[in-house]
Formats: sequence, structure tokens, C-alpha cells
Amino acid sequence: MRTVPTLILRLLLFFVLLGLACFELRLAIVAQSAYSGVSQSRAIRKYQTQPRFLVAYGQDAYLAKGDLAAAGNWYQKALFSNPLYIPAWLALAELYNDEGSTDKALAILDYVDGKMEDIGRWRWEKAMLAFQLQQPELVRKDIAWMLAQEKISEQTKQKAVKLAFSLWPDPDELLENMGQDNIERLFRHAVRSKNYDTALSLWPFFEQEKPEAAQVLAYINLLINSKEGDKIREAGKIWQTYYSTTSKFYNGDFAQKVVGSGFGWRIWKTQGVTFEQSASEKESSQLHLQFSGSNLNYYHSVQFIVLTPEYRYQLSGRLRSRGLSTDQKPFIEIRGLHCAMKPVTTDMVQTDQEWTPFFLVFNVPEQCNGVMVRVRRRVSKNIDNQLKGDLWLTGFSIREVPLEENWLSVSGLEVISEPPISPLREFINTGIKDNDTSDPKTEHNH
Repeated sequence: MRTVPTLILRLLLFFVLLGLACFELRLAIVAQSAYSGVSQSRAIRKYQTQPRFLVAYGQDAYLAKGDLAAAGNWYQKALFSNPLYIPAWLALAELYNDEGSTDKALAILDYVDGKMEDIGRWRWEKAMLAFQLQQPELVRKDIAWMLAQEKISEQTKQKAVKLAFSLWPDPDELLENMGQDNIERLFRHAVRSKNYDTALSLWPFFEQEKPEAAQVLAYINLLINSKEGDKIREAGKIWQTYYSTTSKFYNGDFAQKVVGSGFGWRIWKTQGVTFEQSASEKESSQLHLQFSGSNLNYYHSVQFIVLTPEYRYQLSGRLRSRGLSTDQKPFIEIRGLHCAMKPVTTDMVQTDQEWTPFFLVFNVPEQCNGVMVRVRRRVSKNIDNQLKGDLWLTGFSIREVPLEENWLSVSGLEVISEPPISPLREFINTGIKDNDTSDPKTEHNH
């Protein structure tokens, strides 16, 4: 049984093919008139005087058959029909250039440029002709003009900005040629194409335009995903400017909406888990994860934090559980952000557990500029391996711990206390061995 979308698609395809057939028929009529005596027909005379068909047939003679003389005749007919038809002038200039008549081609280009001062249509084609004729100033003017105009299609602007980046790879030269008015378009393309150096150079100018939150987050994510320490630190500074907080851990109590990007919570959907921000009698705000029965490797709730290398920190928070099944239950994990760092973890949450605080002390290795904190659950190898139940989290925070200070680590319900850690010793929560290398989707937005 055919569905409605299938019928609509088939009808659309039919009309597209019908339109192409009509266009080809018109071209055939025009071509036939050149070799027959039926030009007295009104319909044929009409088609003979339509410049767009004459140019199309000239393009066929030029590109498909290589007949430059025939192509020139068709272009001349088009201009006789309409002396201001720009595509005919551009096609004729290109033909003259290929024949070696560069002076004629340049004269046409100069004429067309004077007629298109504020015309957007065919501007890209004119810029391409100027590029072929090695007229860099005209190319620069046309590209900058197209990028600044609302009436230019997005597809044309994409072609224009790509050409600009290829012509002026140096960020300063790019901005000088395209102008401050086009800074947003240039910056967005630098971020989208992962051109880190150009994005870094353009950011101070773009920031003056008061960018939207989505654009700021896209830039922060670009710097994070560079995996380079200086860029990650720069991303942290920008985050602090736009998401001011006194805590190193952003929205640790889930009182605000999940950002889903940058250095905020990133929580994304996966089969067998639903999540919501909720409140209870004891907690004004919390994250509620509900597991509906799946043997999953869970790492889909994570936050990145910029920290100072070779410093010691303490992560704290509170957890509550109800009816969690199977031998593999959720736990909290700290790993290096794009760097090698032994994971630091809590014990797994119990099947039923009232609000319980946890504390994890960890050293940031020399090669790390940050860490990721995430909720984890490993795949179970038991026959009864489907994880069901509820988990609530809140009160996440990170503080710096002086080397001389005593520390606490809560592993499940067992509190362990030890003397101060030496500067060269890195704490790993005892009893936890983790070989998982799952890396969260750093570019995913909730």
C-alpha cells in the first residue's frame, strides 16, 4: 500500500522530469529554426528571441561540442534580443578569453561591472570571470559585497566565503580585505571549518558585535575539541565571561537549565535511560536518571572543568538511588580532558541508598589542563544484566586542596582518612580498576 509521502515524492519527481523535458523541447525548437525554413512560425520566433534559451544553446555548443564559433553566434543573437542580458555578456567574455582575446574580455567585464553596481543576481558569475581574468581588486569587491547582502542566497555566500578563505589564508589579511561588516560570516565559517588560528584571531573583533549564546558556545567547543592546552584554557576564560560562576563546577546543583555544551553539563539521550531536572523534599533541585532496562555502557552525563596542572582538587556531591538492579550499577568517575590521567572513581551506588555525600581527591597531571566528571556504568556480563531503577544527583562542586591538608574519600558508605599526600603521589580510589576508554561526545549539544 502506497503511503501519502511516497505519492507526493513520485508526483514531485514527475513534475521535475516534465519541466526538464519542456526545457529541452524549447532548446530543440530554437536549434531547429537555425536549419529550417519554418522561422515564420510565431512560436518559433518567440523562442528565437528569448535570450536565456539562446545562451543555453550557446553553452551547449561551447562546452559540449567545443564549437566556439557557433557559441559566439548564439551569444550575439542573445545580445541582439536583449543588449542588457548579463549572462550573455559574461558568456561572451569567457569565450573571448579562451580564444586569447583578453582585451575584449576585459572590456566586457568593465562594461558589465558598471551595469551591476547594486545587482545581486549573477554577481558570483561575474566574480568568477574577474578571477579568471586576474582582476583581484574586482574579485575582492564582489566577494565582500556578496557576504554583506541579505538578498544573496546562503548557497552563494558559502561559495564566496570559501573563496575568500582560500585567497587570503592569513587572518589579518582576510579581515582587511573583507571588512569588519563581514566579521560574523568570517568567524562562523572559521568555527564551522575548524580553522582554529583564524577563529582565534577573529574572536576579539567578533566579540565586539555581542554574539549570541549559540555562537559563543560553538567557539568554546571548537577550542575544547582542539585538544591543545592553551586553547582549552582560553575556552575556560571565555566561559567565565559569559557564564559567570564562583564555583569551578558549573550548575552542580542542577538549579539552572542544562546547557548541553561548553563547560556546562552535557546530558544526551540514549536507549534505556531518561533524565529530568526535578525537586524533592530534601533537595530543591537535582538530576534524576531513570534506567528502564538495558545492559548499557553509560557515560552520557558529563561535565568538563578547566583546572591547573599539578594541583590537587576535591570533587564532592550527593547521590541517592532506588531499586537499582544487576551487579553493575552507576558510579562517579573523573578522567583527564583530552590527556592521559588514571581514572578516579567512587564505588558503585547501592541498590537503595538515601542521600549520601561523596568526596574524591585527585591530582591533575602536568600534561592536563582539565578533567571530565561523568556518571558511569559498565556493561554487565551476568545473565541478569538489565539495569533498572532510579538515580538522583546534586551538590557537585570542586575545590582546590592544599598539599598539606588532610583529605577524605568516600567509597560507597565507607569513609577513609589518610595523612597528607606528597606532591609526587597521585591518589586513585582504592578497590576500583577501570580499563574503560569511552570518550564522551565533546561536540554533542543537548
